[in-house]
Amino acid sequence: MSKPRAQNDPGGGHSMLELERRLRFLTAKEINVIDDLLTSVSPFGEVRLAVEKGRLRFVSSVKSHDAFQLLGKSGKSGD
Repeated sequence: MSKPRAQNDPGGGHSMLELERRLRFLTAKEINVIDDLLTSVSPFGEVRLAVEKGRLRFVSSVKSHDAFQLLGKSGKSGD
């Protein structure tokens, strides 16, 4: 199985992938939306995809924050 090859897009800072087969479920627009959501929840968070009747119907994201960083603690015992 060959790996996808990335090609740099000098105009928009995005990459193009050459896939070994055509995608069967997601469209390019859906992939962009999911990628944007993944970027927005980093470094902590989650993105959930909901499928209804064989199609991507909902996407939801949760952005989380490290409580230790918010409170200025190191996370070690005794702080």
